[in-house]
Amino acid sequence: VKERVGEAISYLQLDASGLPSHLAHLGGREAWWFVYRFQLGGLRPEERLVHVVLVKDEVDGQPCFKALPLHDGARFARLAAREEPVRRAPAIPVAQAQEAALSALREEMLAEVNEKAQRELDRERERLFRCTEDCLVAPRLDVEKARASWTNARQELDHVENEALRPKLRSAMERTDRDYRKKLLALREEEERLYGDRERQLAELTNKAMITEKRTLIATAYCFLG
Repeated sequence: VKERVGEAISYLQLDASGLPSHLAHLGGREAWWFVYRFQLGGLRPEERLVHVVLVKDEVDGQPCFKALPLHDGARFARLAAREEPVRRAPAIPVAQAQEAALSALREEMLAEVNEKAQRELDRERERLFRCTEDCLVAPRLDVEKARASWTNARQELDHVENEALRPKLRSAMERTDRDYRKKLLALREEEERLYGDRERQLAELTNKAMITEKRTLIATAYCFLG
């Protein structure tokens, strides 16, 4: 079916014995099978084939078509198949059921993809947090060392008994005070710069994590399950 995109409809006889036990009741039934290619954009762009399978059924004595879940529809691609030369699809409107099924299956697929995208975004966010904090380790250590020197200089000046040493200790205290404030200001500027870069990168990642889609119908078949 995938190789015969140009044909409007393929008619197939499918071997229902290849279905799992919970779908065994589909033996002898008929179904529309639409294959769509979804090109999904995001942090990890991907391409998926989505199989929309509508099984012929009845509601209140009226024939209709009901959609299989997304994971069950995908099983049809693994069934043995051969062309059906004679039988054709019944004259039952299917467009509305097709659109409703496609919409529901699309939402199911996008919910799964979005969940993966958010997990990936969380991992990228944590990586950015770690990277930013690692970059701030050295300047924060410099500030702590400068603060310790300033604290020691103040204590020495406060406790000195030899008045002759007081001018020298006062100069040392003022010097360490200036050095501490200089390093503290440099740290704040570096934090502002790095946190700003981090937020910009997070905003870019958040935009990239938004799921975009392009949908193309690549094959249509009417199937007889025997």
